[in-house]
This record gives sequence, C-alpha cells and structure tokens, in this order.
Amino acid sequence: MKFSHTYQKMPDVVNSTKVLEVFIVNNKEELSNNFLEYDTKTTNGLNYKLPSGKLIVVLLISKTVLWTTIRSWTKEKEKYYRDMRGKFIPVRIESGNYIR
Repeated sequence: MKFSHTYQKMPDVVNSTKVLEVFIVNNKEELSNNFLEYDTKTTNGLNYKLPSGKLIVVLLISKTVLWTTIRSWTKEKEKYYRDMRGKFIPVRIESGNYIR
C-alpha cells in the first residue's frame, strides 16, 4: 500500500500492518466530516483532497493501533483489498524523495 504523504492518523510503526476489513461507500458525503478530517490530514496540516464518486475505506491494524485509509474505488482495488483481509500488507510512504 503506497501513500504519497505522511498522515497524522498513521501509527509510528507501519511495517506490520494487517488489513482487517474493507467498506465501500458511494461518495464522501456518506462519511462524517470528523472522519474525513481524521483520515485525510497530513503531517504538514493540510488535507488530502479525495476524489468524487465511489470509495473504499480500508480498516487497518498496526501492532495494536487501528487506523484507516480511504481509496478511490475500482473493481480491481476492491477485490485486492478484500483478498488481503487478515493478511499483512507492505506500507510505503513516498513523498518526493522521502520514503519511510
């Protein structure tokens, strides 16, 4: 799972992240403003702009910390994340030349 920014929601250790569940929403208006703020706030204080349309919400656990990520929906992505439930997933954070 690749991220282009470091987010405030992310735990300190992301190298042992497991996919717990996958949820599909028809559009971001189905999600609360509080959840959108939590999920999209980067460490530089800006919010990532989500695409319009159908979205995937992935519930993750890293050690004992629950966190989420919202992804644009495609049939292929939904299948991939559903197939990853219960499995560990590699997490890469790439921001310019920065990789964590």
